[in-house]
Amino acid sequence: MDRISVKYNLSPQERKLFDTMKEKQITRLRKRYERRKRNHFNNERLKELFAKLNIEYSDKLYSIPFKCYFSLYLYLILKGRVKFLEFPGLSKEIKLAIHQNVNFRHIAKEWKVSRNTVRKAYDELYTYNLIQETVGVPPKHKSIRICIVNNDSNIAYYNDVVKKVLYKDVPNRFNTI
Repeated sequence: MDRISVKYNLSPQERKLFDTMKEKQITRLRKRYERRKRNHFNNERLKELFAKLNIEYSDKLYSIPFKCYFSLYLYLILKGRVKFLEFPGLSKEIKLAIHQNVNFRHIAKEWKVSRNTVRKAYDELYTYNLIQETVGVPPKHKSIRICIVNNDSNIAYYNDVVKKVLYKDVPNRFNTI
């Protein structure tokens, strides 16, 4: 149920109106995020962290009501670490993301936050369906998790009822970051 498959036939005028309403909503949610106490707009340390990341991201991430201040930054960190498999002979648009190890201790040490903050942010990303844990080979240590990052450009919207991010109907939403 985490994909949207409803399609509407909108006229060009209705589509334009819908797009402007959507942009206004995202702008409003971004301003609400900017008013938070701990973010890269108000905090110098987080501003430096955000500048180091230098990753393109969708403004739809501002619509997600993160409780932990580090959740957005952990998502961007994980997105920056994504590696892809490339297949010779296939087009460049087809990429498969490789599962990655998330070591809480290393992230906490590198970005100067506590391990509990990293754990809380990771759990929040998992709860909101921004990352998916893999079931397969279990990690060797409890502070390491294996996950795959969902692509934020395929986000349709955040659903308040189910408390999850819903994605556009794409064949494989985490392959093309």
